[in-house]
Amino acid sequence: MPHDPQQPGAVDDEDVDALADSLVAWTEAHGLGAAAPAVAVGDDAEQLEPATATVDAGDDVLTVEEVAALLKLGRNSVYDAVGRREIPHARIGKQIRFSRTAIMRWLSSCEAADKEHR
Repeated sequence: MPHDPQQPGAVDDEDVDALADSLVAWTEAHGLGAAAPAVAVGDDAEQLEPATATVDAGDDVLTVEEVAALLKLGRNSVYDAVGRREIPHARIGKQIRFSRTAIMRWLSSCEAADKEHR
């Protein structure tokens, strides 16, 4: 399927590069290491899955809805955490995206901090 940047949900090379750079910078700034590259792009890139899609363990870039499902939280709780800058994320225009690797590392660091406070 040819890449059409005008199609809703389509991802172009610049968006992916910006997301990857942003996630790498955030994770390195927070001592979490570098995030894996986001998604494959190019002529064979496909449209993003709808928000109702299930979370596949191989997906490197997640939507708000997918992070909510992964963390078993409501969508608004994820938006609240983003607004408080508590959860690693990147913005592409009005869209919010997450690195699965950064989310899992963040979750592990939260669990470790909870254990220290017990």
